[in-house]
Amino acid sequence: MAIFVGELLGSCIERLRRCGIPDPEISARLIIQKHLKKTPVQMQLAYNESVAPELVIRVESDITRRIERYPLQYILGEVDFFNIKLKVDERALIPRPETEILVGEAIKASEKFPSPKILDIGTGSGNIAIALAANIQKALIRAVDISAKAIELARENAILNGVSDRIEFNESDCLDSACYQKLGIFDIVVSNP
Repeated sequence: MAIFVGELLGSCIERLRRCGIPDPEISARLIIQKHLKKTPVQMQLAYNESVAPELVIRVESDITRRIERYPLQYILGEVDFFNIKLKVDERALIPRPETEILVGEAIKASEKFPSPKILDIGTGSGNIAIALAANIQKALIRAVDISAKAIELARENAILNGVSDRIEFNESDCLDSACYQKLGIFDIVVSNP
């Protein structure tokens, strides 16, 4: 028996609501949009379209993960940050919206330097370094993290956003004083641990 987009959405919202998931409508809608590869407008227009059984299974699997309190951003696999799109997964924490304030302040501070040298400590997904590279054309950016997996994710995000040639990524422990001797001197240091 075929299930329609509107029915699937309704049943997913109800499952999430019964389990106490905050904003069940948003979670359900975004998860279904991801699997159907539809924009919000396309989703509205597709309520009476049938959904392939294999897509229903994938949607229901992600709804179950959300019920198990798995972060929505990890389920969706991406997040918007300071007008850039970032891949997110378990290799790094999810960028917080308030970190955009830090990026804005760093951009303002960079105006004092013709080619600012910027250090991003604890880069994680690379969100700060990548947003700075996307907004400060002459910046020389070095991003460090203690986690090799986080550095790998940050590199992927830099490639995704076309700034990989403007950021140098290093796996390093900045709690060790040798880290700073190795990195050199910077005009701006940013970190949002």
